[in-house]
Amino acid sequence: MDIFQKRQKEFHKDTSLFNLLYFSAKRKAMENNTIVNASLNDKFVKEFISFSFDSITSNYTLEDIRSKFPDAIEISEEEIETYKEDFYAKKPILRFRGKYEFEFMLKYINFIIDDANKTKSILNKKTKFRIDPAIALSQLSQYAETSSSLREFLQTCA
Repeated sequence: MDIFQKRQKEFHKDTSLFNLLYFSAKRKAMENNTIVNASLNDKFVKEFISFSFDSITSNYTLEDIRSKFPDAIEISEEEIETYKEDFYAKKPILRFRGKYEFEFMLKYINFIIDDANKTKSILNKKTKFRIDPAIALSQLSQYAETSSSLREFLQTCA
């Protein structure tokens, strides 16, 4: 679990600028009754981050983000600074995009599976289990439990 937490902290650190910019863009768009106009994929921008389980590193700047999403609402560095405190005041689970957290978790699970089938430094037995990112939610949903608070929420919505 230590390596997971270490890599997750690195992932959060290295995706913070991107997430802060997107957070700021959403806030500005709401305040100005407009849209962000940045189509984000399910996966974090590949060229912005190097992902392995020896380390996670970023290699992008604010200008790289702007170049990648030229049609997005324009956010100045001063505007980013005004939203920064609110962004960092939130718990990481509320700061970072869920789809990117899910992508990180899938990569970590596949890292454990690969380790079990090769070096066995984490798990001692081989496994045939695989996570297919395209259907990961379906694959993992059988292991999920529905919390009572979710049931209550769904009942009030129905």
